[in-house]
Amino acid sequence: MTDDLVEVHGRCGRRFAALVAGVGPGQWHNDTPCSQWDVRTLVHHLLSEQRWVPPMFEGLTIEQAGDRFDGDLMGDDASAWPRLLTSAMAEAHAAVAQPGALERTVHLSFGDASGHEYVMQLTADLAIHAWDLAQATGQDAALDPGAVALLLPWTEASANLVAGSGMFAPPIDTGPGVPDDVRLLGLSAAEPERRKGDHHNSIRVRKKVSGRTRAEAHAAASSARSGPLHQCRASEQSAGA
Repeated sequence: MTDDLVEVHGRCGRRFAALVAGVGPGQWHNDTPCSQWDVRTLVHHLLSEQRWVPPMFEGLTIEQAGDRFDGDLMGDDASAWPRLLTSAMAEAHAAVAQPGALERTVHLSFGDASGHEYVMQLTADLAIHAWDLAQATGQDAALDPGAVALLLPWTEASANLVAGSGMFAPPIDTGPGVPDDVRLLGLSAAEPERRKGDHHNSIRVRKKVSGRTRAEAHAAASSARSGPLHQCRASEQSAGA
């Protein structure tokens, strides 16, 4: 399981970076399934998230890390943004792949967590936000089957806690017999909209939260789950979400 998680984290990071490279010049302000986030803000969120990974695995606290990742991390040159993401993803994965990294304790904004739990959260964010980005930019939105297999049991185990926080809409009941990727999206507060004759891979899905942006709900639920990422909060502040 440990080796699988590290491998899937790397794949999901490379997948997200490839999707960023596929964003067209006129698509950076497209709406995304994350309420009130355009494509640039979504990408900034993931960039910020990756920047935090190495210092967290070095054992730093949020206070010790300071304000190094405050503000706009992307700058004005859109042609450089795919390279920024690729570099940040590689550095984050190198930290995750260190021997013993998943057994370490990391100091997140809501408290201490295991490296394993932290990387599960990172991987989930990469996988689900890759779907968001692909939907927003007309790219291939298929979820990695290995990521779905790894993340679905973890998401199922925490779905009721997240819903019980009152910050997320209840998990969407996708009904019996749906593919695992659709169930994962439903548990991530997404709503499948079936059209007559659709196959599962053409189901249109929209994120759904209780009157809040998905990011606000993600951060506010941190005490209910063993930890939506502290980076969500940091990136919202810096990106103005």
